[in-house]
Order: sequence, then structure tokens, then C-alpha cells
Amino acid sequence: MAQQQAAAGEVAQLEQRALRAMQAGHPLEALEAWRRILAVDPQHPRALDAVGDHAFRRGDLEAA
Repeated sequence: MAQQQAAAGEVAQLEQRALRAMQAGHPLEALEAWRRILAVDPQHPRALDAVGDHAFRRGDLEAA
């Protein structure tokens, strides 16, 4: 239970970091945060969407 709470807290912090990076115009910094979220929670919907969107914008349709 404590590990789940710690993971949830880490994910929340990383999500805020990713959102701030996107707002500041730093997509690669945001991408790194989204990928770190997926390392903790591979099914995180917002992170999956963001990483897929980034791949699509790069033209990497297979990864998207």
C-alpha cells in the first residue's frame, strides 16, 4: 500500500513536470517525464496519449 501511494505521488509530480514543460515550449523535456511515468505505470492514459502524439508529430506512425 505504501509503495502504491509513493508511486502515485511520483506519477503526479512527473505529470505536473510534463505539463509545465509543454506549456513552456519544451516538448523533449515533457516527453522524458511522460516516459518516466510509463516506467512506473505502463497503462497511464495521459502519458500513453502524450507519447503517442509526440511520435505521430515526428512522423513515427509505427510508434504512435
